[in-house]
Amino acid sequence: MVVIGVITLLLALLLPTLSRVRESGKASACASNLRQIMLGMRLYAHENEGRLPYQAVDFRDWSGALAQVLKTRGAVFQCPADETPRREGFEDLPPRSYGVNSGEFTYIAGYRTPWPKDRHERPGHLHKVPVHVFVVGENNGGGYVSGAFVGIAEAESLGGAAWGVHYQRRPAAAGDNYVFSDGHVEFRSKREVDRWPADQDSGDSPQDPWKWKP
Repeated sequence: MVVIGVITLLLALLLPTLSRVRESGKASACASNLRQIMLGMRLYAHENEGRLPYQAVDFRDWSGALAQVLKTRGAVFQCPADETPRREGFEDLPPRSYGVNSGEFTYIAGYRTPWPKDRHERPGHLHKVPVHVFVVGENNGGGYVSGAFVGIAEAESLGGAAWGVHYQRRPAAAGDNYVFSDGHVEFRSKREVDRWPADQDSGDSPQDPWKWKP
């Protein structure tokens, strides 16, 4: 009984650590995915006058375009921590866990994001996106999904929302991985990114990860 008690105690002590290690591994896998996605963005831009892929065209979105560039059926677009139920996308490609930095909330005159407000409009040039502005981030869905059946997933853009897919140490530290215009990936807390919601005039802040004012 003493031995069983000791084993039970050890398991109780180890399980939280193992859970954190498992979650850390998922976050690392997502960061790796985003680096590959940015590689696809760069390859696409190189072949298209420096421009990013369209957010959505007919039954294809940006991820469908990158799937062709990266020659993948879509595994790179899936985060192992994303447990949100999703429909399969066009041509039965796997659903994805990431969204682009759209311009839905850049109604303040002069502000820009990598993709314009209208998802069918021509996107910007990758090399013109400031290094503090992210290009693609994790998209847990959170009830914000498009009704369109496009590309490899449901919502092709983040639309100003951060979801907190991953937890670091405690639930209050929930956050997501974001890949920035220069190719580096950062983990940002939901609270930090949500400082810039659609209905907030953030001013001309050089640290705004969503938009910039040229």
